[in-house]
Amino acid sequence: MDTDNRPAEGLKRITGNVLQVVKMDATLTNLDEAAYHALRARAVVEGRSVDALMNDAIAAYLARPSISRTSSLRQLRPEPYPAGNERLSMEIDEIVYGAR
Repeated sequence: MDTDNRPAEGLKRITGNVLQVVKMDATLTNLDEAAYHALRARAVVEGRSVDALMNDAIAAYLARPSISRTSSLRQLRPEPYPAGNERLSMEIDEIVYGAR
């Protein structure tokens, strides 16, 4: 916040110390080109913007519990696959080892 107690650009004061993000433009640098093209393709398929998908991805990342750098790999817990992937392991086996 500025020294004159005005909210920084992209923020709107609601009351007291409560601020609301109105809009924030950011430029991503060093983004993997293949990842961007895959994200753009997904956005087109879903009829959404790249911005919306990036916001979803950031929110999902931040919602995950953080693990300190000193923690062990043993502290990592598997995350469930989305619905519709119940046979994923078997499908991977069929691709890798062939149909049985």
